[in-house]
Parts: sequence; structure tokens; C-alpha cells
Amino acid sequence: MKLLIDWDGGSTVVNPGKPFTIGRDKSADIQVMGSKVSRTHLRLEFDGNHWNAIDLDSSNGTFLNGKAVREFAITELISIFLGGDNGQEIRLHPLELGKKKSKEPLKKAPIQKGDRTLVASVLENYPASYDDQTSRIRLQQRIRIGRDAANDWQIEDLTVSRFHAEVVQNDSGGFDLVDLRSSNGSFINGQQVKRREIEIGDLISIGGATRRFTSDGLDSPVGIDGVDVVAKDLHFSVGDRQLLKDINFHLGPRSLTAIVGPSGAGKSTLLNAITGRTTPTEGQILIGGRDLHKEFGDLRQRIGLVPQADILHTRLTVKQALNYGAALRFPSETSKAERQARVE
Repeated sequence: MKLLIDWDGGSTVVNPGKPFTIGRDKSADIQVMGSKVSRTHLRLEFDGNHWNAIDLDSSNGTFLNGKAVREFAITELISIFLGGDNGQEIRLHPLELGKKKSKEPLKKAPIQKGDRTLVASVLENYPASYDDQTSRIRLQQRIRIGRDAANDWQIEDLTVSRFHAEVVQNDSGGFDLVDLRSSNGSFINGQQVKRREIEIGDLISIGGATRRFTSDGLDSPVGIDGVDVVAKDLHFSVGDRQLLKDINFHLGPRSLTAIVGPSGAGKSTLLNAITGRTTPTEGQILIGGRDLHKEFGDLRQRIGLVPQADILHTRLTVKQALNYGAALRFPSETSKAERQARVE
């Protein structure tokens, strides 16, 4: 089911298969301007039956029928307002299509070999980390990915191999992601692959960086405000003992949350489920709309955990311990000098 999104500044039709963000930031999938619109204000996602809208902890809220709402289903033509009744109006219309979607692969015109990758910055003076995801990498016959400066998509992360993967045009006119025997793997939608065709909307993850594959190239998948964490109908049992029951919550991007309770209340069990260390008996943990436990191989690289108990080798100095960890985690091609520089 497609979704028509219409506002005073334009309109677009989106397909199911990936979430879409609405906001005033240029990195949002659908850019809507307005003084009361947050940089990443709203997310739209299809659950298999209907479209849902989720407010991303926006500053001024999302309003439906005069009331502030956090999450709601889109089952018919509705109008919502970003930032209040006098905010930006967005009209959402689910489109029921009579004919089935063709399974024929999308044919793309061959890209000229001389067409070089173009990177256009969309935000100025925004600090980049391992991967400047505020830029777009334009599609070409081969996009080289890795830590080395010679790559088209350079990711300065020591968990990424020097020449890690490639996006290459295949014989049918589509594109494949090819892993180049990297140390830590290449992922499509959270699943590790050796070689697989990429479809429009797929998420490609290398090390700690993720981009969405579009008809134009590789784009940032989310706004720079970060992602949210959602628990849906979470249950966890060990034998006949139920430790977690019907847990539901939404943690907004860049928020700080404390889990408080007496001994035995299930705090550690819940934290283990949120970080992927244990799999719930029922329910889901969604990080930026992605199922943590189905895509753990990729998402685990984006989760930091400081445990209660020390995990250091107490007979080693701090420098020795860090060097030891670096030797285990970084690719075998990483030089001793690179490891030492990161430790310092």
C-alpha cells in the first residue's frame, strides 16, 4: 500500500518497505519547512497492514483532531498538524492499488564509466565522526567502500577493512553489495551478506556506518538527531517464571532514561533485552524502527554498554588492556602503529 503525503510545499508518494522521516532538516527523507517543525519530527512506517505515524519527541508535538498524539495508524485520508493547530498541515492518504506489484527487477540504464562519484555536503559545520552521513554518494557502476582514502565511501573506523566492500552494477542492470572478505562483515537490512542484490530502500551497514540505497545513490537513513528505542509487548520467561510481562515504552533520540526498582524487579533482565544480550520470549525491541534481535549482527556495533562489574584484566595496565582489546577487535590488516594511535 502506497502513501500519498501532501503539504503546502509539495507532495510525494512513498512505498512500503522502509521508514520515512519528516522534518525541516535536509537529511530528512521528506523535508517540510515551518517554525514549529522539528529537524526530525515524524516517522512513517508500514507494518504489513497499514501505515503508522510516530512522533519523534518533537519540540512542539504532532496534532490530530486537535489533540497531541505520539503514535497513530493511518487507515484513511487524514490531516495532521506539526507543531499545533496553527502549525504545518500534512495530509496523509493511503492508496489502495488494484493490481499486484510486478516482480520484474527494475532496469536501470548503464552508468558511464567516466561518471565519477560526487559527494555534495548538505550541512555545514556539523562535526563528522566515522562517516559524514550528511552527504550523499552518487550512484556509479562501482562504489568502493572501506577505510582507505582511495575508496569512494571512506569510513575512518578501524573495525572497517581498508577495502571492505563494493556496490557494483550487475548484468541485469541492478546493483549488488559485494563483501571483499572483510574482517567484520557487510550487512543489508541487518543481515550479513557475501554478495546480494540491493533493492531501493535497503540499508547498507559497514562497521558503525549505515546508508540507504536509493535510485540516486547512498543517502543518510535518519536525521542527525539520532534514533529512538521502542519496546513492544515485551515478555521474558525462564521456565515457568515470568521475569518481564507486557513491557511497552518509547525512548526518544538523545534522551536519558533511568530504570528504577527494587532488587529482583527485572531491571537487569530488561537492560539485557534492550542491549541484545538476551532474546525476549515475546515482543520486539526496535532501534530506529529496526528489530534489534533480528538484525543484531549489525546493530550490536551501535550499542555501547558499561557493565556494573569491572571487565578489565586487573594485572594489566590500562594501556596493555586497551592494546589487547584492539588486537582482538580490529582487522588483522591493521598495523601496530594504527592500534597504538587509537589507544593513545
